[in-house]
Amino acid sequence: MFKSLYEHHPDPIFTLDLYGNFLKVNNAGTTLLGYQTNELLNQPYYSLIYEEDLEEMINAFHRVKKGYSISLEIRAYHKNRDIYYLHVTAVPIFLKEKISGVYLMIKDITESKQQQEQINFLAYHDTLTELANRRAFHQHLEQAIARAKISKKPFAVMFLDLDRFKVINDTLGHRVGDLLLIAVAKRLERIATSNMKLARLAGDEFTILIENYKKKPDVQKIADRIVAAMNEPFEIENQHLQISPSIGIAIYPEAGEDALSILQHADMAMYEAKNKGKNGSSLYTKELYKKMERKARIEKDLPIALVNKEFYLVYQPQIDTTTNKIIGAEALIRWKHPLLGDISPCEFIPIVEETPQVVPLGHWVLQEACLQLKIWHTFGYQNLKISVNLSAKEFRQDQLIESISQILNDVQVDPKYVTLELTERIAMIDEKETLLRLKQLKEYGIQTSIDDFGTGYSSLAYLSIFPIDTLKVPREFTQLADHRPEERAIVSTILSLANTLNLSVVAEGIETEKQLKFLQKHNCKYMQGYYFSKPLTSNQFIKFLQKTPSMNK
Repeated sequence: MFKSLYEHHPDPIFTLDLYGNFLKVNNAGTTLLGYQTNELLNQPYYSLIYEEDLEEMINAFHRVKKGYSISLEIRAYHKNRDIYYLHVTAVPIFLKEKISGVYLMIKDITESKQQQEQINFLAYHDTLTELANRRAFHQHLEQAIARAKISKKPFAVMFLDLDRFKVINDTLGHRVGDLLLIAVAKRLERIATSNMKLARLAGDEFTILIENYKKKPDVQKIADRIVAAMNEPFEIENQHLQISPSIGIAIYPEAGEDALSILQHADMAMYEAKNKGKNGSSLYTKELYKKMERKARIEKDLPIALVNKEFYLVYQPQIDTTTNKIIGAEALIRWKHPLLGDISPCEFIPIVEETPQVVPLGHWVLQEACLQLKIWHTFGYQNLKISVNLSAKEFRQDQLIESISQILNDVQVDPKYVTLELTERIAMIDEKETLLRLKQLKEYGIQTSIDDFGTGYSSLAYLSIFPIDTLKVPREFTQLADHRPEERAIVSTILSLANTLNLSVVAEGIETEKQLKFLQKHNCKYMQGYYFSKPLTSNQFIKFLQKTPSMNK
């Protein structure tokens, strides 16, 4: 009966002699290991044990020979060299009160072990790229901090974000986006060395931990190598995709002494890399922290600044240089912060454009400028015009015409005295939509102007069909009038193009008589700049009108 139970037991059972050789194997045992019975008999058990588990199994066998029962988990080889996970219960065989051998009772736990390993893998790895995930990277970072506190050696964390990845995802689909992320991960793995740990945090965000480097410039070289590698085209489903990375670098301990601070500061440096033009890297410094802290303060205070009337407008006169008359002014926004003082528009306008405040603030600027224009008209300067800058979000809003007409109707200003300025960049975001909006503004009676013309965005084909009234030549180009002939040729070409298209031109940033004479020579009659006047408050503007009779009514 015992023999039958032994032979037909569903679990593998092995009988070993005191030397560890197989004396007997049941049917389940031969099935598990893939051997015939005669292939196992008199062979040592340890020939089947996975090398890393061999010492543990030998120690257990010696304890069983001393009369103990032992349970343990080991790995063993199948005949085909597959590795199986086994739960082994080893008990001594007593014969006449002496130990004569050992029984091994086996449970095959391979499937459950693999499932557990898969669960463990998923807990610490990104399912798409199989890189470490956020949880694992935090552990790596904590361990690196602990090592650095002992060794007093710095380490670096890179925070990498793919520029324009959302555009690829939205236009080509998530499948292509996922394949691109996998390809990026593989490319990063090819670059990585033994002292680097990679992770994908989320979306198109990757992190890299770098230890045991010699000098700080070595970290920059790695960042440069990553940028160069990412700039190489990716072949995804027969499509050539071009991407670029923005990389933030944080060095321990300057960037913080805990994992959260280091990651936040690497992230902060990454955004600085984006602000600097993308496709590059930026190092976290205390100066950067102060800059970003100030930016956060400005962004936080924006909503209440409008309510508290901290914004105000100044007006830069625009001159017809053939008659020396003021034809109008460009309205420019300023901010006097109660604690930070005067904040440069170069600083706060890019921040405003990233927030929901851009539309209500633009609405306020147009309304305030039109109110001021109405006052000038009431004072008898009926021919003055006002130019107002328009942001991308304002220009793209569905109720653009309705919003503008509401303001002009409320203030009672004729649309023909208002010029809306939009930059080349805004105009070229969606040429067809721009054409539609410009036609609507034209039909309403408002004049439009392309600001910063010549900075590299415009398609001349579209420029010829856009129903615009004016080109504004930026200060960068008017300054060329003081330089070499070939540089001045750029300005003369722009002026010639405008004349060909029957467009009016306003040159900005005039500071010298030489610039004035050069522009006049090339048929540019409308100008503004410090040569004539700095931007003026409303009261200063009235006084400027009054003290300059030749430019009056």
